[in-house]
Amino acid sequence: DFKLDYISFKINGSPLRNFDFELNSSVIQKSPNFNFKFFRSAYKSYNWYNNELNNEKISNINLKLSYKELVELTGDYNIIDNYTFFRESTNALTGETDLKRLALVNQANNQIKYYSFKLFSKIDIGKFSLVNTAKYQQKEQEVSPGNLSTLNVPEWITRNTLMYSANIFNNSLFIQTGLTFNYFTKYFADYYNPLISEFVTQNYREIGDFPRFDFFFNAKIQQTRVFIKVEHLNSSFTGYDYYSDPFSPYRDMSVRFGLVWNFFS
Repeated sequence: DFKLDYISFKINGSPLRNFDFELNSSVIQKSPNFNFKFFRSAYKSYNWYNNELNNEKISNINLKLSYKELVELTGDYNIIDNYTFFRESTNALTGETDLKRLALVNQANNQIKYYSFKLFSKIDIGKFSLVNTAKYQQKEQEVSPGNLSTLNVPEWITRNTLMYSANIFNNSLFIQTGLTFNYFTKYFADYYNPLISEFVTQNYREIGDFPRFDFFFNAKIQQTRVFIKVEHLNSSFTGYDYYSDPFSPYRDMSVRFGLVWNFFS
């Protein structure tokens, strides 16, 4: 009764010098995973058996264009039928979300269209490098009264790294240091439910719209490498309003130190 049908094709080539393209398309039809079908728990609200769920169908087309290793542009378009997800069952208007949060199996009865554009670039100027990744994504879904908007995603995601790399001491020591900036716009993020080990859709609490800076330093000599990373170094001066999901705060500034020593080359 459980199946996975997968049909795909790919075309790639280099019609112009230093210019590459890749075109992918696929059609996937699959059964929802076992957690949607059947679950048993000591918690009475988390017992179900759903034997009438329809198979999900995903039609996808993806185009990737690149020039040397400088720029890469990717476009992705998906049509999703019978999207299956866990939904929030409590009522935010009556305050139930502050007391209890329950998850129910749900299957979207309307079609979801999802598309995205991603730009990657790497620019080297001497010993300095600028690496940029930016992604724009959007979802189209008609939501009837009483239903949830699902497959929620941030409209913009960006990651930018400025770094310095050099060989010093007669090329015996390689060092690399820099700063990374991360950001995504606000959206209704799913939250993690540890009882079912799944993410649950909700439409009443947004996260995002906060910057995050990370500092890193790497040094390598022969088979030995040392690294230091200061994560979220701006947490104390950009406001304490950052979350990894709607109910879990993101970690404050932390420092990671590591040593890698390979005894054999």
